[in-house]
Amino acid sequence: MFRIEGLGPKLDPEELKRKMREDVLSSVRTFLLYVVALRIGENVSISSAGVHNSECSWPFFTHGN
Repeated sequence: MFRIEGLGPKLDPEELKRKMREDVLSSVRTFLLYVVALRIGENVSISSAGVHNSECSWPFFTHGN
């Protein structure tokens, strides 16, 4: 439903800071988990394809000739 500004419960400044801090930490945690999942998926796909390159560095993969 739509939220009309000014009709909801008011948070005190300290609680508002705490809530904002929790939201930021949650967003950072979610982003880091996403990056870790991408890295793991990338490594699994490379190892399952049988591609091995000792000079390989993320995110730029160089497949040897």
